[in-house]
Amino acid sequence: AERPIRIGDVVTVGDVSGKVARIRARATAVIDFDNKEVIIPNKAFITSHVVNWTLSNQIIRLLIKVGVGYGSDIALVQRVILEVVHGNADVLPEPAPSVFMVAFGDSSLDFEIRAFVDALDKRLRVQHEINQGISRALQDRGIDIPFPQRDLHIRSLPEGLAAAVGPGAGGTGTGR
Repeated sequence: AERPIRIGDVVTVGDVSGKVARIRARATAVIDFDNKEVIIPNKAFITSHVVNWTLSNQIIRLLIKVGVGYGSDIALVQRVILEVVHGNADVLPEPAPSVFMVAFGDSSLDFEIRAFVDALDKRLRVQHEINQGISRALQDRGIDIPFPQRDLHIRSLPEGLAAAVGPGAGGTGTGR
């Protein structure tokens, strides 16, 4: 009576994700995203956690993260990113896309973009297009996307290395 999956649905059962190809009495065939056919015992659909990405509708959320350099104008970054997202024809107007600064990261101000598309198969392409557009738009406005940076404080160096580097480089302070 209950129909949690149908042929053509995109599902995740355990660590397997793919499109349902056949449903038989004992097992269901799922074609994964590497185009491999995976046979899953029907018991797994009852006893395991199952995600049916397409059961009631095809709309899916994109979650894109981007970091910008400290000192960037947060309101400008938010406007620029929203312009890029709204500029993609496959991003749905409802639910409306959003951009929030969510954290002060180690090397960046961290933003999250939430946008929706109407089909699972558009997800990666649209994410790529948005990422590419954000990179270009931020670069055009001189806003840096930083890479992780670390300061190293060396407390001591082996005697031979300290002598080779020179005075004040750490180690014993003898400068040998």
